[in-house]
Amino acid sequence: MSADQCGAAELQYLIGKPRTEIPVPLHPGKRRVVCSTCAVTMDFAADRQTVVFDTDTGLIQSVKCG
Repeated sequence: MSADQCGAAELQYLIGKPRTEIPVPLHPGKRRVVCSTCAVTMDFAADRQTVVFDTDTGLIQSVKCG
């Protein structure tokens, strides 16, 4: 199994940029965008991208699978 099943590596360039620069996904159900203080489910989906942005600044903090 690949450690990057969701394609998060391709979006690492977004870290530090405003959340408004997140591209529209081809498969919206495979990406979630959440704020750093938002409540999220703890289920893990290896093929889903999770983009986390800072609540105060709106800057992207991480892009990962899960």
